[in-house]
Amino acid sequence: MASFPSFARKAKSEIVQAYFTAVNAANGNRDREVEAVGRIQRTFRGFRTRKRYNTLRNAASLIQRVFRGFAGRKRIAALKKDQRRLRDLQFFSHAAKMIQKIFRGVQVRKYICDFKQRRAELQRAVEAAERVREEASKYAEEQRVYEEQQATEKLKETFAGATSCLHHLVGTKAIPGVYSTVTGLAQPTVIIDGQTVEDHLRL
Repeated sequence: MASFPSFARKAKSEIVQAYFTAVNAANGNRDREVEAVGRIQRTFRGFRTRKRYNTLRNAASLIQRVFRGFAGRKRIAALKKDQRRLRDLQFFSHAAKMIQKIFRGVQVRKYICDFKQRRAELQRAVEAAERVREEASKYAEEQRVYEEQQATEKLKETFAGATSCLHHLVGTKAIPGVYSTVTGLAQPTVIIDGQTVEDHLRL
């Protein structure tokens, strides 16, 4: 049976040997472990940075969206207000013009131009024009009758003048005239102004 000191020395030497073996093995893997640690740190830092960037970007987009909505609603409200003001202005302007027109019409009809008097004057003018038209029609009819009578008289005078020198064409008891009805020839008798040509020639 070995003594405790020899066992302790042996165990100590084995522990030291195992420690140096482990240290050598760790030193052999040091570069890979450092690279792995750096990769892990880079990955985590990238993840954390991207997460923070995405959070800030989403927050900025939300702020921009909310502000644009607010600005758009404010602009639309201002446009609607301007439209309402313009519509009200047009309405009140039209109403003012109508009131002024009606008031001026009342003033003119009541104080400047008496509407009833104007209407009576127009009625008298229409009646006078109707009388003038009737008189003009009557005068025109009389003038037409007079001209027809004058034309008839002139025609009679012309016919009388033309037939005053044609007494030799009048028929006698023995010899019929040019305008006499010849028995057997069926010559029609010419009637002028209710008399035959023979009677006109005898006048």
